[in-house]
Amino acid sequence: MIAAAAKVGRNGQRDQVLLRLMYRHALRAGEARQVRWTDFDLDIGRTFHVRRLKGSSDSLHTLDRDEVAALRKLRDISDSHFVFTSERGGRISPDMIAGSELLKRDHIRSLSGLFPSGFSVCRRR
Repeated sequence: MIAAAAKVGRNGQRDQVLLRLMYRHALRAGEARQVRWTDFDLDIGRTFHVRRLKGSSDSLHTLDRDEVAALRKLRDISDSHFVFTSERGGRISPDMIAGSELLKRDHIRSLSGLFPSGFSVCRRR
């Protein structure tokens, strides 16, 4: 799904980085929308200062090489203090993440050709 995010929509690169960080660092939608460039050390330490909500403790996470490379590309085209911005330049809303077409089950099924053989979408209700 993360790889497929880059192939869908007008903000594929942003969406791919967003989903990758949310998955690997267990970010809530509200936490992801508040991520700033100052939360990252992309050069020396390659770390991410995760600011948690709901009373959880903040933490420092190490970034993988692919995350660093993707974030650098995104930083090069960004002119905002926030990492994940809307087309108008403001922070994205949690609804843009949670209600995203990328996360809807029907949309995931339509991308089945982009996933490895045997991938299935779990139907939970």
